[in-house]
Amino acid sequence: MGFGGRVLACVLALASAGLAIECPAGFFEAAGGCFVVYTQPGSDQTNLDWEGARTLCKSMSDSSWTVDLAVFDSSEQLAAVSEAWATIGATYPYPYPYMWIGVERQGETWTWLDGRPLSRFSNMWRVDYPDEAYDTGVYLEDFKLSNGANVYGRLYVGNSGHQWLRRYMCRAK
Repeated sequence: MGFGGRVLACVLALASAGLAIECPAGFFEAAGGCFVVYTQPGSDQTNLDWEGARTLCKSMSDSSWTVDLAVFDSSEQLAAVSEAWATIGATYPYPYPYMWIGVERQGETWTWLDGRPLSRFSNMWRVDYPDEAYDTGVYLEDFKLSNGANVYGRLYVGNSGHQWLRRYMCRAK
């Protein structure tokens, strides 16, 4: 690659790493992605399964944005979402540690909705996950809320057989 090509590659890398994008109304930006979290009304159990949450996300698509359950481009992007959620989550109507996201099991492989595999060894998974006994949808877990400890509210990917959840995270692209 010539000097001009290297300069262009550096400029593009810096631009993609450092510039925030403008997200649709109600979405928050984290490491170049546009995300929103929805909570079912009331703190009682609902009938919102992974497919239902995905349908609700997709219904927000319009001519400018395609919306689906959230996928993360990297563990750094998930860390940025965790940082944003530490503040944003406090504004939601009640504490709740789980939210559906866009990962599904296809045979022996866990796959993001955009087709990329999510390795069982990824640092995005919570310790001891994925649980191969369950084929149900994958969710983010707010570790601070789920274990009750006074620790940083890091979000981890998990799948322990939940069939119904009250929250879901969507991403607009």
